[in-house]
Order: sequence, then structure tokens, then C-alpha cells
Amino acid sequence: MRLPANEVHTQTQVLDDPHESAEVTSAARSRITELLQKPFDVRSVALTGLFILAILYTMYFTRSVIILLSLTFWGWMWGIVGVILAVPILAAFKIFCAHIKPMEPIAEFLS
Repeated sequence: MRLPANEVHTQTQVLDDPHESAEVTSAARSRITELLQKPFDVRSVALTGLFILAILYTMYFTRSVIILLSLTFWGWMWGIVGVILAVPILAAFKIFCAHIKPMEPIAEFLS
């Protein structure tokens, strides 16, 4: 159903008076100050996000370090062939560890 253009009404109030807009600005500032003083405010949410990101980046970085260590070790042992085979050897070792009960923590660490 279409409304004719002359029947459309807006809900937004326009503040033409500078005194009224100053009051609204003052109220918004006091509300922001009030929110920043609560225990679970924007700062705690931001810090929580930083800790979660740090954990995720650590997990990603750990995988990268393990792959780089594998590349370095197998490259040192076998040269260019070792570099080419380093990641498949690491993947096979992870699968091997996942199938042996005492070595499951190693497989979890590598995944």
C-alpha cells in the first residue's frame, strides 16, 4: 500500500534552538560519563576482546612457528627435499600421534 506524499509524517524532531541542542549534548555527555563509570563498561568489553584476540593470535602463531620449525629442521636434514616434504611429514606425524592414546596431547598441540 502506497502512501501519498502529503500523508507521510516524520518522527524526527529538528532542534533549531541552540539552547535545546546544548541541553541534549549535555545530557548525552552525562550519560556517556555514567556508562564509563559502570563496572562492565566499554573498557572492559574492549579488554575482553583484546584477550580473546590474543588467544586466537597465539594459536595461529603457534601453528606458524611449528611449521617454520619443521621446515627448518627438515631443510637442515635433507636440504630442498626436506623443505618440500616438511609439511606432509608434520601432518603424518600429527595423524600418527592422534591414533596413539598417550600421544594425543601432542596431536592436540599440533592441531
